[in-house]
Amino acid sequence: MTIDTVVAFSHHPLAPAASEPPPERRLEGTPRQGTANYFTDSTRQLDAGFWESEPGKWHAVSERNEFCYILEGYVRIADEQGNSKDFRKGDAFMIPYGFKGTWQVLEFTKKYYVIFVPESR
Repeated sequence: MTIDTVVAFSHHPLAPAASEPPPERRLEGTPRQGTANYFTDSTRQLDAGFWESEPGKWHAVSERNEFCYILEGYVRIADEQGNSKDFRKGDAFMIPYGFKGTWQVLEFTKKYYVIFVPESR
């Protein structure tokens, strides 16, 4: 493999593709979001890239393991029992496969992500 296979996130030219949470999952607002996937491995189980979102809140069901690193903003993730954790610029965290709860973006947020989708789901 050559150095061209090494992906530098901070120098990636890909613009985020626009999206928003599906209407049936939205709890507050209609947050516009953007995702730019910078890397997918040959098994198509591992993805890495950039995500951004306007403020809003939605139901979250994780069908993957996800590592997040907050570049800017403020988010709150809560479980189904109402317990929550807040994350801000510089925070890194994992969301495990099977997590159910809510994502709430309290301030415009940007993050890097690494997602692994297990074969046996």
